[in-house]
Amino acid sequence: LYFFILCFLLNIAKKTYAQTVHFQLWNQIFITNQISKKFSIQSDGGFRLNESGLENNFQRLVRSMAIYKISTEWSIWVGMAYFETENQKWNQFLPEWRPVQRIQWQRKLNKTVLMVRNRFEQRFRKGLDASGQETAFRLQYRFALQAQIT
Repeated sequence: LYFFILCFLLNIAKKTYAQTVHFQLWNQIFITNQISKKFSIQSDGGFRLNESGLENNFQRLVRSMAIYKISTEWSIWVGMAYFETENQKWNQFLPEWRPVQRIQWQRKLNKTVLMVRNRFEQRFRKGLDASGQETAFRLQYRFALQAQIT
């Protein structure tokens, strides 16, 4: 828990910037296989289209995660993702591997679900510089509230 608090504080301390995006389309399919009460595997695949300014990016992805339920509310996820990004500006596909770790808290209240997620990714991708490789780290925080309307 202290690790995630530290990562969150370090993340908000750095300079942030806004992205200007004119159009985005994300299509994805998820498949979950329940192995036992505590273990499951979730796989997903899809594509994303992002049109921002003069650049049009098309991205394909495949990801698989092993899930361990610590309790009814807490779960830990570990997995790997593969992305291919076509950047029309440079007219090439950029492959990327992403080992992923995630901790999630989720509570169901009647017809409403409250979810908080921290995801940490290491990104190993083909770069456009002379070295040909680029490595990055990404910490994602997500808060979600799902409610049944009917």
